[in-house]
Amino acid sequence: MTVQPVQSNSGANGNLRTVAGYTAVGSLLGYMSKYALPVTAQEFEDSGLGKSLQFIESQQIKKFKKDLIDNMRNNKNRAQVEDVFVKMFDKDSELSVKTVKNTIREVGGEKSELGKNLIELISQVNKYAKNKASVYSDIFARSYLKIMRPTLPFAVGGAVIGMLSGITRNVLKEGLTIDT
Repeated sequence: MTVQPVQSNSGANGNLRTVAGYTAVGSLLGYMSKYALPVTAQEFEDSGLGKSLQFIESQQIKKFKKDLIDNMRNNKNRAQVEDVFVKMFDKDSELSVKTVKNTIREVGGEKSELGKNLIELISQVNKYAKNKASVYSDIFARSYLKIMRPTLPFAVGGAVIGMLSGITRNVLKEGLTIDT
């Protein structure tokens, strides 16, 4: 009868450490993926942010229009059409249709050069403010939705993938070593 020496358990403990390390890294990567993955259309629709975003966007449009008009106001070498536009804004900060029509009529109507330039300037200011506001509200909504996502599914999913990766690594490593 032959006696064989008792083998140490260092290999099993090393394998356990590998699996635990891979699981921890996987859960961290899963948590990070919560913020890295893009917001899906379904998440966006299910959030119910529609009315809130419309309100935020309308407030942003007003803010960007005011900022743009303040820049025009501070420009000492502004064109005549910009001067008329700033004065029109000073009369009515909401730029109601009635105020715009009256101002265009005062400068010579839609057919006059100043009237055409004023209409063009109004449309450019509106387009600029709407585009910028929609970009900001979209960024806000997507960031908000990423923050509001539940963390647990991402962390657990990452941990499971990490654990399976660690086990696969150990199996492949043990399978590739040849005992002599």
